[in-house]
Amino acid sequence: MIVLLLVALASPPQVVLIATPRGQTSVPVTTERGPAAALTVALDGPRATVGLSGVVFVFQLGAPFVRAGGVVYALVGEPYVTRDTLFLPLSWLADCVPRVLGARYHWDPVTPRLEELPVAGPVAAARPVGASPGAGTAPAAAPHPLTGLRLRHLIVIDPGHGGVDPGNPGRYFTDGLVEKDITLAIARLLRAELVRRGIGALLTRSTDSLVDLADRGAFCKAECDLFVSIHVNAMPAGRRADRVSGAETYFLSDAKTEDQERVAKMENEVIRFETGAPSVATGPLGFILRDLQLNEYLRESAQLAALVQDSVAKVHPGGDHGVQQAGFMVLTTARRPAILVETGFATNRTDGAFLASSLGQHKLASAIAEGIVAYLLEFEHKLAIVAPATPVRLFGVSFQNPVLLASGTAGFGREVSRVIDLDALGGIVTKAVTPEERRGHRAPRVAEFAGGMLNAVGLANPGLDAVRARELPWLATTLRRARVLVNVAGATLDDYARVIAGLTDLPVVTAFEINASCPNTSAGGLEFGATADGLRALVRRCRAVATRPLAVKLSPVLADIAGMAQVAKDEGADAVTLVNTMPGMLDRRLGNGAGGVSGPALLPVGVLATCRVCERVGIPVIGVGGIRTVGDAREYLAAGASLVAIGTAALADPRVPERIARDLGRG
Repeated sequence: MIVLLLVALASPPQVVLIATPRGQTSVPVTTERGPAAALTVALDGPRATVGLSGVVFVFQLGAPFVRAGGVVYALVGEPYVTRDTLFLPLSWLADCVPRVLGARYHWDPVTPRLEELPVAGPVAAARPVGASPGAGTAPAAAPHPLTGLRLRHLIVIDPGHGGVDPGNPGRYFTDGLVEKDITLAIARLLRAELVRRGIGALLTRSTDSLVDLADRGAFCKAECDLFVSIHVNAMPAGRRADRVSGAETYFLSDAKTEDQERVAKMENEVIRFETGAPSVATGPLGFILRDLQLNEYLRESAQLAALVQDSVAKVHPGGDHGVQQAGFMVLTTARRPAILVETGFATNRTDGAFLASSLGQHKLASAIAEGIVAYLLEFEHKLAIVAPATPVRLFGVSFQNPVLLASGTAGFGREVSRVIDLDALGGIVTKAVTPEERRGHRAPRVAEFAGGMLNAVGLANPGLDAVRARELPWLATTLRRARVLVNVAGATLDDYARVIAGLTDLPVVTAFEINASCPNTSAGGLEFGATADGLRALVRRCRAVATRPLAVKLSPVLADIAGMAQVAKDEGADAVTLVNTMPGMLDRRLGNGAGGVSGPALLPVGVLATCRVCERVGIPVIGVGGIRTVGDAREYLAAGASLVAIGTAALADPRVPERIARDLGRG
């Protein structure tokens, strides 16, 4: 029986290569309910098995999952059979196989190629925290002979316009060419130039097709280093329309001049061709997301723009318009340093001829590539002084760095995934999960004060079934390195047991965090963790049903927090989280009246609790409370914490956890 792989790509490859020291297999791509590629295996009823390097992958027809070694992985599509051919999602080959056999196989999405690594060769090392998430994950190697680069990099190239959107008509282009043709030609050449220099490159479009503005930048996420959008400028009709020439390079920021506003407006008008609903946030949320994007990579984007512009100006026959800034929509969703290159003016005779010529396009592509290499060399030089992240071993697994997102501040990850690179962190602790959906307390739920924040959310969450069906599968599919801890809450012991029993079989769950500060309705509303007997009963019940490690989250108001940590340990807890919020109230600012105090005021309280528990109890600690800076995180780590979790600060600025993880890597 033939096995074909369903390709979920905008531009499917014509062939996939599987390379080993014993030779390579060329897998042709065909089309059947979507693009595809081929292997040969047997089919046993509704179950199919594929063996690779001693590992058996088991597929169930019609189910978007694959099992390997007792672990279940999510797929982007469902296996099915047509005309004696078994179709499997390409994500199995591109994502699942490298995860299961990561030390033995590497998937290159650019070639595309699945390569077996030499057994005796170096094993890929964890990426330094200070590195751009797209930076090469292999250990420093010999410099590339053409560039001097040592790490693996991936650049996303965006050919502007396409499909029904021609871009500007190209007054001085020959042979009926328009902007979309020029940008695609330069982008293809740029990809070839980067690949020749040992740099991975991915096009947002490789054919004459239209990609929504919001989706173009989204190509540049976890494995991407830089985003480069290629365009052609044009002057409005007027006396000087054909006199202006030359190139300019933009980075995302507010326009400062009328000409910058004009260019941004011209390039943003592509949205009129888009037929789907906008996928970017609007209103107040959209403003916040855009503001975060403007500020996070502003310096890096400006530096990249300067290096690319300097290189392009050397080969361009027109003028050097320098580095500019404006609010281009295509740059707002890129999660890395991003620039837009206006390669010349279609309204100028000299520029038009240069842009339409093969020689001109090659010169521009080579110049842009040189600017990119110059930026990456500077980046690697900075990286050389950054100590590699020291993985933290806890719960029987390795966390790539000690920084977590604290429970309740990031939902289930999806809510902040567009402004936080979750895979740059050690992990995420989910919002509390209860057996049934909870709407939470009435508004207002949050109130600021000088020392931090009061909150009374009321454990609002979609409930066990929805979390199992929707939220955790999303995390399993999205995260490749970050770990997932599930916070569990309830009003009775049965509530906790039900949630844990309902989720403990999911491979994505690294551990459960038990919220011991919930009121026990069976004990008159007394918190589970308020007494030794109550905590003992809670941990014992959770331990009885959990097949995953347990971390018990304790309140800072306990008279003997170290003694309660000992109780948790004696009943089978694997760690404790210190500390939960403190009860507080200010002028009834919250809809619930009272709430929990978090933020800077909690820092010394949490550090003291961590110190006392680490001195008296031999149990790992996750330190949380008041962390805003890398110095705050180091306070917890110096007190003995294994991991730190960031909460309130991430609400004020979702980029704080990434910055702290990055700064911790600098030693």
